[in-house]
Amino acid sequence: MPDLTAKIVTASEVAGFYKQYPGFWFLLEVLRTSENGKAELMKLLKYDKQKEVLRDYLLEVETDMSRKFIFVYASPDGKCEI
Repeated sequence: MPDLTAKIVTASEVAGFYKQYPGFWFLLEVLRTSENGKAELMKLLKYDKQKEVLRDYLLEVETDMSRKFIFVYASPDGKCEI
């Protein structure tokens, strides 16, 4: 898997993770939202097959919790889990 860390992605690119990286969890920082509050632009902070690795990273490294973060699971069956 290529190093995607710090990559800026759109919501449609995140949707592509389902086919490209099934079984991985992604931790994203929301950089921009639409008027209705949906994430439009995000920064990929970390990814792993285990959600706990991302959670621990967020708790250890991130100190500014006023920022918005989301976890996305690229389910092998194509279902979205945020």
